[in-house]
Amino acid sequence: MATEWHVTWSDEARQDLDEIVDYIADDSPTTAQDVFDKVVARVGSRKRTAGRGRLVPEVTISVEPPLRELIEGPWRIMYAIAEGQVVIAAIVDGRRDIQAFLRERFDWPADN
Repeated sequence: MATEWHVTWSDEARQDLDEIVDYIADDSPTTAQDVFDKVVARVGSRKRTAGRGRLVPEVTISVEPPLRELIEGPWRIMYAIAEGQVVIAAIVDGRRDIQAFLRERFDWPADN
């Protein structure tokens, strides 16, 4: 039987998803619900395939544990595998300046 990983959400990632859904709901509650369902399902897939997401290409400094991501277009779901669990760290619109987002969210140096 395959290992099933425990998936947890950081407070920031929960807030990210709430803000995305609220923003979309202003125009279309149905679309907002669809986005919510797709993101939650994509996150749930980490229970079985935690290490299959790609490393976040904008991360140019060494971080432990490595930051990985899944794409649920246009959203980038960023996570790390730590202490036997998958931790959802952020959900961000892929059209944003990702390096600026990473510096702000994780307090990383400007040369990242």
